[in-house]
Formats: sequence, C-alpha cells, structure tokens
Amino acid sequence: MAVLGYWDIRGVKSYWLGPNYLKEGPEGNDIRRTNVPDIRVSYRFETLCQELTLITQAVQSAELEPIQEEDVLTISLGTH
Repeated sequence: MAVLGYWDIRGVKSYWLGPNYLKEGPEGNDIRRTNVPDIRVSYRFETLCQELTLITQAVQSAELEPIQEEDVLTISLGTH
C-alpha cells in the first residue's frame, strides 16, 4: 500500500510542479506551475549546497568536539 501511495504522490507532484520536478535547482522548476522565478530557485539551491558543504566540513574537521552523553539534553514527556 505504501508503494501505491508513493506513486500517487509522484503523479500529483508531476501534475502540479511539472515533469522535471525531481531535477535539482532551476532545471526542475517550471515557473508556469510554481510561480517561483528561476533566479530564486537558483539562489536557494546554491545556498543549500553551500550550507551542506559547511556542515560536512564541520563534521569532518578535527576541531569538532565529541558530545559527551551527560551533555545531551533530555526532554521528559509529561502525561496530562
């Protein structure tokens, strides 16, 4: 059932966003359907790539201090 739902979602997205919606950046944008200009999609995609690169570099760097178990905040869920 989940697979059928997945294909239904893809069909709906393709209908509303255009057949190239899976492509990254402005290649996947159909401005007639999304009403989002290509320049905005380009900027957002470029920013996303830069942020992911920054995060990857931070994780791979030796400067990153390991998080100790006692430093992790825990959230207790109360019952009402």
